[in-house]
Parts: sequence; C-alpha cells; structure tokens
Amino acid sequence: MSLPGRGEAPYTDGVPGDRDMEMEEHLIELAKRFLFVFAVVGVVTILAYPVSDEMIEMFIQDFVPEGIRIITLHPVEIVFTKLEVAVAISLLAGAPLIIYEAFAFMKPGLFPSERRFYLTVVPTSFILFVAGAAFSYRFLIPRLSTALIGTSTATTTPLLVLSRLMDFITFMLVVVGAVFQVPLVIHLLIKMDLVEPSFLRDNRKYIYLLLFFIVNLFNPDPSMATPFVITAGFILLYEVSLRLFARGR
Repeated sequence: MSLPGRGEAPYTDGVPGDRDMEMEEHLIELAKRFLFVFAVVGVVTILAYPVSDEMIEMFIQDFVPEGIRIITLHPVEIVFTKLEVAVAISLLAGAPLIIYEAFAFMKPGLFPSERRFYLTVVPTSFILFVAGAAFSYRFLIPRLSTALIGTSTATTTPLLVLSRLMDFITFMLVVVGAVFQVPLVIHLLIKMDLVEPSFLRDNRKYIYLLLFFIVNLFNPDPSMATPFVITAGFILLYEVSLRLFARGR
C-alpha cells in the first residue's frame, strides 16, 4: 500500500480548467456535492420505503423462530421502523456514490500518492464493512436470536417488539461491520508509524475493556451475550492483526 507523502510536487494532469480555488468556491462545491448525495439518498429512501415491508418480513423469517409473536407498542411504530430500514438500504446502496463524491471533492488538492492511498484504503474499508455485516447476518444474528429467545420459551411465550428487533439487527450489522475494520486500522497505524506495536500489545487489555464498555452502553439487547460475542470477535481480529503486521517489531 502506497502511503501519502508531502515530498513531491503537486499533481497536475493538464486537464483544462485546473486552477487554484478560493475558499468560497471550495465551500460552494462541497455544498453542491453534499446536496447531490443528500438528494440521491433521499430519492432512494423514498423508493425503498414501499419494499421495506418485504425486508422486515425477511428479517423476521430469518431470525425469529416460528410461534413468536411480533408486536408494536404504538400506531406509528411501524412507520418509523419502515423508514429506518429504508434509510439503511439507501445509505448502503449510496455508499459508493458517497465515496466517489468525497474523492472528487478532495482530488484537486491531493498528491498522486495520496490519491492512490485513498483509492486503496476506502474501498478496502467498505469491503471489510460489508463482509462484517454479511458475517453478522449469516452467522451471529441467527444464533444470538435463537439463544436469547430460547432462554424464555420453556415457561412463557415471548412477545418481540418490532422496533427493538430492528434496532438489534441494525446494531449487530453496523457494529460487526465496524469490528471488521480492525485489521485495516492496525495495519495503517503500524505502517504509518502512528503507534508503536509495543503500545498496542501492552495496552490491549485496556482496549478490550473499553470496547466492551462502549458496546454494552449502546447495546439494545438487555443480556450480556451480545457485548461478549462482539468483544470476542474484536479480540480475535486484534490478536491476529498484531501477529501479521507487527512481526519483527
């Protein structure tokens, strides 16, 4: 991976219209790109809203055992839940556009090595996030859902609140996707000499405890199972990454 550096001449590709821009022009361009992305995400959200019912039904079929009732606590809950799902779909679908617009805005001020760095790191990060979310959807959420619901099925029939179920699924997809960034983050920290490997080794216990505390703080699942599972996955990726990227240092 080529890392950015400032010891080179600014990039000029000879494209007509390349010139220095005033701060006001930068802000105007940034606003235009932001509004464009916002508009596209908004349109996709509107288009995704009608099919969000099917997505919710798919989640229920994939993660909720038969015989478990799904309830809503107030009349508009289903509306907000469908909107949450539609926004999640639009953000995921619009991620490549967001990445491209961010790169297009920064491109005139980047050196060649910085452009290569961006074009390598950002897509890699996106791929890792998608891989983590897919792993969570395929393996973690079904098993956690079965285990958590199964703890109370011996004597009672659980009633699952739809919005809380969707919050749990969204939480697991996002957090596990973020945890899958660990190898990339550790690689960059070591490669760019931002942190010594010895620091990552000596302070790993504190990092694990901090992560567990943060996950538990925002965990929509009242049990401790989810924070333990996420922290265990983080520890595994952290230790493997240290062995891979800090060898001999």
